[in-house]
Amino acid sequence: SAWEKCTGKYIACCAGDDVWIDSKHLMKQVEILEKNKQYSFVATNAIVWNIQTNEHILKDKALKSRVLSPSDYLVAGKMVGSTYVWRNNLSQELIDIYKNHGDTRFFMYLAQQGGGYYNSNVISTLYRYSDSGNFSKANNSNKKIIKNYINKIYKNNKFDKYSNGNYSQDIKNANDSLIKEISIKYLKMGNFFNFLTFLYHFDHNVLKSNTKKLAITILKLSLSVFDKFFVKKYKNIFEKNIIETKNQIKSI
Repeated sequence: SAWEKCTGKYIACCAGDDVWIDSKHLMKQVEILEKNKQYSFVATNAIVWNIQTNEHILKDKALKSRVLSPSDYLVAGKMVGSTYVWRNNLSQELIDIYKNHGDTRFFMYLAQQGGGYYNSNVISTLYRYSDSGNFSKANNSNKKIIKNYINKIYKNNKFDKYSNGNYSQDIKNANDSLIKEISIKYLKMGNFFNFLTFLYHFDHNVLKSNTKKLAITILKLSLSVFDKFFVKKYKNIFEKNIIETKNQIKSI
């Protein structure tokens, strides 16, 4: 890969759909890394530009400058990938993680190795966005969104093993939220058995409503008679999606 040919002390990438707009941002980020040897990367804020509506929005208005941990990435990445600068001490394992799991998971693994610093005072990148883009929710079917969520659960579980369970509770909460969303998507699709399959694996403790907790508890108790069926069906759906994703990656 290109990263393996890099000889500099630090690495920064600017994706084809992004534009660097601060001529001094690399210097500012490197200065932080030079002064703080424990950080594995430094990221900044960005402006999101919807090229269809010409609307410009600051990516993170509320997130203050602070050190990031893997927990910050469990549901979605906080920053745009082109805002990062990281140390050029990558192992083959980390390079493979990027190839197979993308930039958000890559930075999650980097954060595990030493933490990363988010500098909200610097706006380094213009991120161009389109409602008709490949990753836009408006352009994705429920089936595609479900597949994406299942892949996130898979990646979360892999990271749980990698981090020796240090973030198990956060990972469990993230997975439960994803399972909840998958259940809702299946119900909207009219796929009742798949809806019940994922609802059966949903931990209702993440819900705030006691009424909903009670309703799901009663439903899961009634479904427990068919425990083996739901366990097998969940495993089959999960594994099928993961195998399809891995095959797609190999074909690229």
